Amino acid sequence: MDNVKKLIQKDLLIIIPRKGYLSEFLVYLNRFDSISYTVKNLDVRIEKIIYGKIVIILQLIRNCFKLLKSPSYYRYKNILLDGLLICIPFMLLLKIFPQLKPKEKIIMIHFYLHDLSRNYLIRKILVFLFNEQKVYLNIQSKHEFLWYKQLLPKVNVLYFPYCQNSVVVQPDYKNRGEYIFSGGYSNRDYETLLEVAKEIECDFIIACSKKNGIDKRENLENVKCCYDIGINDFNKLMANSLFVVLPLKNDVGSSGQMVALAAMSLGKVVIYSKLGCINDYFEDGYDSISYAVGDSCDLKNKIHDLLANKEKQVRLGAKARENYYQKFKSDYYYNFLQETILSVQNNARFNEV
Repeated sequence: MDNVKKLIQKDLLIIIPRKGYLSEFLVYLNRFDSISYTVKNLDVRIEKIIYGKIVIILQLIRNCFKLLKSPSYYRYKNILLDGLLICIPFMLLLKIFPQLKPKEKIIMIHFYLHDLSRNYLIRKILVFLFNEQKVYLNIQSKHEFLWYKQLLPKVNVLYFPYCQNSVVVQPDYKNRGEYIFSGGYSNRDYETLLEVAKEIECDFIIACSKKNGIDKRENLENVKCCYDIGINDFNKLMANSLFVVLPLKNDVGSSGQMVALAAMSLGKVVIYSKLGCINDYFEDGYDSISYAVGDSCDLKNKIHDLLANKEKQVRLGAKARENYYQKFKSDYYYNFLQETILSVQNNARFNEV
């Protein structure tokens, strides 16, 4: 009981970019009385996004500086930073003004670099800003975990996979189609998928952005592209499909997880590029099917095989749904995050992956 009281006395400051961020986690956290926290919203205005990321960064630096200079900031021993656009300006200011560093620890979550991890300058910036024992960095793929452990040896790098709520879509039996679904924007290899579609006697629906450049390629009669649609329409198209193809291009830290988990929660088989950034969610041959990255012949064979086997579609889809509910619901991540905060406050040691 004394330990719990000590934990309650150690306040946590949670810094978010906009109102509404982490709202579900805060609801989860309110079930317990073991963590006392305050949330500060840095108020990144959505309308500013049209002016580019540089304006957003400058706005965040200004708002972070205001927060760091406020008298109330000094009462917090631990800080939780939500997202790349919060972490970068916050840590930059702490480098310029080291006297403003919190008394104990800094926890960083939702830190996604995507393709930026390949940039030499970005890697140097990360080492300069983050490489200290005070920092706890939550990473959401094993592949990326190992990369950060090597890049930032002083940082406490923690692994827990990305999780999300299940997709709730009412079945639309009238519009249920005999088509294969693919979707998403970042790090997609739609070129390989379109090459395969030429040789498959089945319809495809691809929900993506015009920035993916599919509209500039030749039109295929069996391929329908839905550009920049809302999440509800996206999920309905997925729910009414036969199965899902997730064609990823490069092994970057974060891409494909949202589509993968949505498909799994709907009981859909996913045929996916065998890459480290997505492997953590599947058991190849048990609840999903992998193919060699960029290999149109391999992908074509896997699609042909699954199209010809309805029983396999049902069986693997059921296992995918079971896997999702056992491992990847949002509450699992929220529980991990709560335990991380308590352990950091209690100066506990963390186990490696």
